[in-house]
Amino acid sequence: MGKIMPKGIREQIFKDTYALLDKHAYLMKDRVQNGRFMDQLIEHEKVGKRLAQYITKESIRKYIKDSIINRYAKDRTRAPRDIETHLANLYGRMLGEIEYIKHDKVSLHKAEDESFVVAARTTTLKWETGLRKAITYVANAPGLPQEQSKTHCVLLIAQTAGPMNSGDRDLIKRALKFIGVDCVWI
Repeated sequence: MGKIMPKGIREQIFKDTYALLDKHAYLMKDRVQNGRFMDQLIEHEKVGKRLAQYITKESIRKYIKDSIINRYAKDRTRAPRDIETHLANLYGRMLGEIEYIKHDKVSLHKAEDESFVVAARTTTLKWETGLRKAITYVANAPGLPQEQSKTHCVLLIAQTAGPMNSGDRDLIKRALKFIGVDCVWI
């Protein structure tokens, strides 16, 4: 039981578990369904049984939940870093990213028409925070020309915690459009 899990085996267990979680649509299911699925993972030959070679049986559930599923949820709900395609669909050809503020997930881009685009990556649950970060960036950006050229603001919203109904989605999009902020669901 006290054996150290080799990195390659750990990576394979994560990969196998991710595939099973995707197949089960883990992020779209409720707590009861996921609890039953967790029991299946513990008994699964490529997940729980493999983990049992390296950790105690009592620790398997905690390891799957805290290590694998936690990382899976973060990986699957994270807004992508590369957003040029999404921006090009809204504003035409993009010339590139000028700046990226990692901790705020906000970036400044320049479009071919000489306009600037402030883009905030956010989630359905935190879209208001994403909006605040984007407008704070616009207000504080020292190199952003305020009068000379057009500046667009867009939220790129990653779907998390299950599907959002179309009414809520439309309401958010209309409200943001009313204040001049574009919105893309990714």
